[in-house]
Amino acid sequence: MKRALVSIISAGLAMYLFGMLYWGVSPLPYYAWQQTTDDVAAGEAMARYFPVSGTYYLPGEHHDAATKAELYEKGPVAMIHVTARDGRALHEPWVLVKGLVLKLTVAALLWLVLFLAQPDRVRRGFLLLVVVGLAGTVLIDMGDVVWWYLPFPWKAAQSIYHILSVTLAASILSTRALPRD
Repeated sequence: MKRALVSIISAGLAMYLFGMLYWGVSPLPYYAWQQTTDDVAAGEAMARYFPVSGTYYLPGEHHDAATKAELYEKGPVAMIHVTARDGRALHEPWVLVKGLVLKLTVAALLWLVLFLAQPDRVRRGFLLLVVVGLAGTVLIDMGDVVWWYLPFPWKAAQSIYHILSVTLAASILSTRALPRD
């Protein structure tokens, strides 16, 4: 049990630190973002037309079929996430705690995959976890591109992070939890 906990904590912390570097230091993921022509005016319009925090799809689902088709053709078509309708601090301290809990949870789930599959070698365990991570990344990130038309560059930036993060955790978990090749 001690070996499992040390493996999970090590992998979770490694993913957490990698996330800080990828999202906090590297400019790479943010190359995919676009900039409004006027943040103040855009914010005022959002405050006026998006009454609560949440996800909005434009045009909305409440239109009849003909109106909806016309609005889609005319554009714009957008998925908008209002994450803090009334604003928030730039750096919310609790997000770091929630992020650490998230990474430890992912590490524990990856360890559980190893435990249930019982691969007999480090290489097999590593490859198993990488494939599981790759499958989840493709399903979720590329699913967003296919089904929700989210911009590929943004989802590619997230995919790079997810694949590298799981690969990092897989290398730690497989070498600490399994017999050597």
